[in-house]
Amino acid sequence: MVMPRRKIRFMKYAYYHVFNRGIVDIFRRGCDVKRFVRKITYYALKFDIDICSYAIMTNHFHFLIKSRGGEKQIVEFLKRLQQSHSTYFNIKYQRTGYLFESRYKAKATTKKDYFYEVQKYISKNPLKVKYVYSENGISGRGMPLM
Repeated sequence: MVMPRRKIRFMKYAYYHVFNRGIVDIFRRGCDVKRFVRKITYYALKFDIDICSYAIMTNHFHFLIKSRGGEKQIVEFLKRLQQSHSTYFNIKYQRTGYLFESRYKAKATTKKDYFYEVQKYISKNPLKVKYVYSENGISGRGMPLM
């Protein structure tokens, strides 16, 4: 199965709502979520990505992110994060194959109103579905965004 290419170009210092869904529950236990959060932090620092907010549900995740370096950093951040989780998950749960339904999806948050709408959506999404984890404020510079 070949994943289709993204339709969006990531720009330096712009904000994006990024999300993806698993073909199964991709976070089955608390330790899966904790590991994913550690990887978010690690790769955000490595690729200079600001994570303004995120939510992790049992079968999908959402991020509101900003890159200080542009397209390559966001693409690598998401690629490494998803590959890392897929490898970990498949080994831990003795499965093979794809973990995510498709490539991640991304929408630019160019308008202030949409930025706040996305923030609100991400913070409330775990309340609408089976809650796992939600947080605000990891920065690629190592400073919380509050």
